[in-house]
Amino acid sequence: MIGAWRESSADRVREGLPVSPSAVTFNQGEVIATDYEQYLLSVASYDPHNHAEVEDLINRRLTLEIRYESLYGGENYTAVLHPVRC
Repeated sequence: MIGAWRESSADRVREGLPVSPSAVTFNQGEVIATDYEQYLLSVASYDPHNHAEVEDLINRRLTLEIRYESLYGGENYTAVLHPVRC
Protein backbone atom coordinates (compact mmCIF):
# COMPACT_ATOMS: atom_id res chain seq x y z
CA MET A 1 0.00 0.00 0.00
CA ILE A 2 1.39 3.38 -0.95
CA GLY A 3 -1.29 5.64 0.50
CA ALA A 4 -2.61 8.86 -0.97
CA TRP A 5 -1.70 9.54 -4.60
CA ARG A 6 0.84 12.32 -4.13
CA GLU A 7 4.12 13.04 -5.90
CA SER A 8 6.10 10.92 -3.42
CA SER A 9 3.71 7.98 -3.96
CA ALA A 10 3.95 8.30 -7.73
CA ASP A 11 7.75 8.37 -7.43
CA ARG A 12 7.69 5.12 -5.43
CA VAL A 13 5.51 3.45 -8.07
CA ARG A 14 7.75 4.64 -10.92
CA GLU A 15 10.95 3.63 -9.12
CA GLY A 16 12.92 0.97 -10.98
CA LEU A 17 11.01 1.26 -14.24
CA PRO A 18 13.20 1.68 -17.33
CA VAL A 19 10.94 4.56 -18.44
CA SER A 20 9.50 7.05 -15.96
CA PRO A 21 5.86 7.72 -16.84
CA SER A 22 4.35 11.13 -16.24
CA ALA A 23 2.04 11.28 -13.24
CA VAL A 24 -0.99 13.33 -12.25
CA THR A 25 -1.27 13.59 -8.45
CA PHE A 26 -3.73 15.06 -5.97
CA ASN A 27 -3.65 17.03 -2.74
CA GLN A 28 -5.63 15.93 0.29
CA GLY A 29 -9.07 17.49 0.26
CA GLU A 30 -8.79 18.52 -3.38
CA VAL A 31 -12.13 19.00 -5.12
CA ILE A 32 -12.32 17.33 -8.52
CA ALA A 33 -15.08 17.95 -11.08
CA THR A 34 -17.40 15.02 -11.81
CA ASP A 35 -16.39 15.03 -15.49
CA TYR A 36 -12.64 15.15 -14.76
CA GLU A 37 -10.69 12.68 -16.91
CA GLN A 38 -6.96 12.20 -16.75
CA TYR A 39 -4.51 9.29 -16.80
CA LEU A 40 -2.78 8.92 -13.43
CA LEU A 41 0.28 7.48 -15.18
CA SER A 42 1.12 7.94 -18.85
CA VAL A 43 3.95 7.80 -21.35
CA ALA A 44 4.34 9.93 -24.43
CA SER A 45 4.10 8.04 -27.72
CA TYR A 46 3.23 4.67 -26.18
CA ASP A 47 5.07 1.75 -27.72
CA PRO A 48 4.11 -1.79 -26.55
CA HIS A 49 7.70 -3.03 -26.79
CA ASN A 50 9.44 -0.09 -25.09
CA HIS A 51 6.77 0.40 -22.42
CA ALA A 52 5.92 -3.23 -21.57
CA GLU A 53 6.96 -2.81 -17.91
CA VAL A 54 4.77 0.29 -17.52
CA GLU A 55 1.82 -1.58 -19.04
CA ASP A 56 2.45 -4.53 -16.70
CA LEU A 57 2.54 -2.19 -13.70
CA ILE A 58 -0.72 -0.49 -14.63
CA ASN A 59 -2.67 -3.55 -15.77
CA ARG A 60 -1.38 -6.36 -13.58
CA ARG A 61 0.28 -5.00 -10.44
CA LEU A 62 -1.63 -1.96 -9.21
CA THR A 63 -4.91 -1.88 -7.34
CA LEU A 64 -6.52 1.54 -7.39
CA GLU A 65 -8.85 2.50 -4.56
CA ILE A 66 -10.64 5.83 -4.73
CA ARG A 67 -12.45 7.17 -1.70
CA TYR A 68 -14.82 10.03 -2.33
CA GLU A 69 -17.84 11.99 -1.12
CA SER A 70 -20.38 14.33 -2.60
CA LEU A 71 -20.32 18.02 -1.79
CA TYR A 72 -22.64 17.22 1.12
CA GLY A 73 -20.08 14.86 2.64
CA GLY A 74 -20.31 11.94 5.02
CA GLU A 75 -21.06 9.19 2.49
CA ASN A 76 -17.56 7.63 2.40
CA TYR A 77 -17.97 6.05 -1.05
CA THR A 78 -15.21 3.73 -2.31
CA ALA A 79 -14.47 2.50 -5.83
CA VAL A 80 -11.82 -0.17 -6.41
CA LEU A 81 -10.11 -1.16 -9.67
CA HIS A 82 -8.29 -4.48 -9.34
CA PRO A 83 -5.47 -5.62 -11.62
CA VAL A 84 -6.21 -7.93 -14.53
CA ARG A 85 -5.45 -11.53 -13.61
CA CYS A 86 -4.07 -13.50 -16.57
